[in-house]
Amino acid sequence: SFDIHAFAHQPSSPTNICDYRVVGDFELLFVMKGQSLITIGQTLHHFTQGNIALIPPFIRNKIDTPPEDPHDNYFIHFDVFPFYRQAEFQHLLEQAIMKCTEELFSQILHPLLRQMEQERVRKGPGSTLLLDLLFRQLLLNLLRYSFDDTLLQNHSGATEENALLDQAISFIQDNTESPLKIQDICQHLHISESYLHKTFAAKMNLS
Repeated sequence: SFDIHAFAHQPSSPTNICDYRVVGDFELLFVMKGQSLITIGQTLHHFTQGNIALIPPFIRNKIDTPPEDPHDNYFIHFDVFPFYRQAEFQHLLEQAIMKCTEELFSQILHPLLRQMEQERVRKGPGSTLLLDLLFRQLLLNLLRYSFDDTLLQNHSGATEENALLDQAISFIQDNTESPLKIQDICQHLHISESYLHKTFAAKMNLS
């Protein structure tokens, strides 16, 4: 399941930039025209019209655009639940983005993004729910048209480590405005620091 944190359309402007930052959710950026220069980790990526950028959570990133050809883009910030399946989802979505065709982008994804923008602006009854449904439809189309018979892996129930990971990240997100230490998380979950580090490393490739 998904939780949208932010969605917006940025018309062409050289001021549509973000300095270095680290955020705890995914960001999808759809370039409608112009050029986007996005640094993810240590790598600079050059995106142009019809390209999709995926910025994973907890990765240092920066977004620039050249003044002579500023980008016009849609961006969506969102979370994926359960947390322990984020790496799996990211892998599938990265493959889908690489296989995304110009036809899929212009004829299916762009109209869905325009609908999402209309609902965000309208803010009428049910707009939040419809925005969520349109986003799910966008992801579904992107994945479905990019894979022949690839399906999400079937997970029969959450293990103890998976449940622990979800509780840890939820606790972190609930306390983003407060000073938070590793010891606070361990005390909340009644576990040792070594076990917490081991679980994050095994499930999310993060320290």
